[in-house]
Amino acid sequence: MRINVTYVLSSTTTYGGGTKSFMTLLEGAIKYGVAATLVVPDKQGIYEDLKKMGLDVIVLNYRYSIYPYLHSAKDYFLFLPRLFMRKILNWRASRQLTSILTSRCVDIIHTNVSVIDIGFKAAKHLGVPHIYHFREYADKDFDMHYFPTKKRFYHYINHPWSYNVCITKDIQKHHQQQNCKRSKVIYDAVLNDSPTLKIDTKDNYFLYAGRIDASKGLDMLLHAYQKAAVGVPLYVAGDVRDMDYYEMQKQFLREHHLEDMVKFLGQVDDLPSLMRKALAIVIPSRFEGFGRCMPEAMFYGCLSIGRNTGGTKEQLDNGVELECEEIGLRFDDTEQLASQIKMVASNSFSDFIPYIERAYHTVNQLYSLEANSNAIHQLYHDIINDTTH
Repeated sequence: MRINVTYVLSSTTTYGGGTKSFMTLLEGAIKYGVAATLVVPDKQGIYEDLKKMGLDVIVLNYRYSIYPYLHSAKDYFLFLPRLFMRKILNWRASRQLTSILTSRCVDIIHTNVSVIDIGFKAAKHLGVPHIYHFREYADKDFDMHYFPTKKRFYHYINHPWSYNVCITKDIQKHHQQQNCKRSKVIYDAVLNDSPTLKIDTKDNYFLYAGRIDASKGLDMLLHAYQKAAVGVPLYVAGDVRDMDYYEMQKQFLREHHLEDMVKFLGQVDDLPSLMRKALAIVIPSRFEGFGRCMPEAMFYGCLSIGRNTGGTKEQLDNGVELECEEIGLRFDDTEQLASQIKMVASNSFSDFIPYIERAYHTVNQLYSLEANSNAIHQLYHDIINDTTH
């Protein structure tokens, strides 16, 4: 049976984790014969890639269904105008989407994140099932606050025609969906094709990969790196999202005479090569929803040092459950991270190869395109055959 799914994306940014995860989901869905329509907020980033795939792409002007951020005096001054304009844009976009889809065959509307509501509202008007893909905590990781209230949002998603996918058990629990029969935990597919495990000769550097803002915990890593004093370079790969935060980290490095040891690479196109050669990748995120960077590194034979929280902790726990031993190194605070960095830098890398092999077995089993595609396709069929909505 051919299923017609309309996907609503929050962004077209090429390097975003949500975008990367969606593109692997889309590839798997198309392989299963899903007829996909895409809804995007602009013609940037992956827009041209989607068009080249021959897909039907609808461009509408919409925003996150959250309260505007309050980071400066200007934000406070413009709070009400921004909130009003955001609601007008989203109301108009939901009406436009409903009108466009009325003349098309739509079985399911699948929104790629939880903070976009135009797909949900269109589904309600059209009388078709809707899926929210919970890829974020929203409040803990991005300081987002649902409009009008979190309680109201949860009331929406508990409708009989509303379903959701959570990318970790912890996110499912955070959004109070662990006892909901219409909620499924489906881990992201990290790579389109799983590479054969190859443990390359390592170069002498540690790696951080992710955007540069407070939620990703780079400050914690830099403090731990300074305490460890290992004399091994740290490569920071990622774009700057918060310039004030970035300047604070640069100032810290200047104060401790570490400017030459910490190299900011910006956004890197060939991240896998950096992962393959690094002594280890460090994931210090305060609350990582899933954290695709860590399993991606594990696919490429890179030792991982992960903060024992959120999705990072769940991935490490999954590894222990499958392999009966740790698949990476953990830390809870700066002192523990400094200790882990020192241990990796001072010991023979061969000591950590068993971690790398166990990690590869874990991610290849849990986060493959095949596993994700099978689960998503089964969910679509279950929704189509569900007679309760």
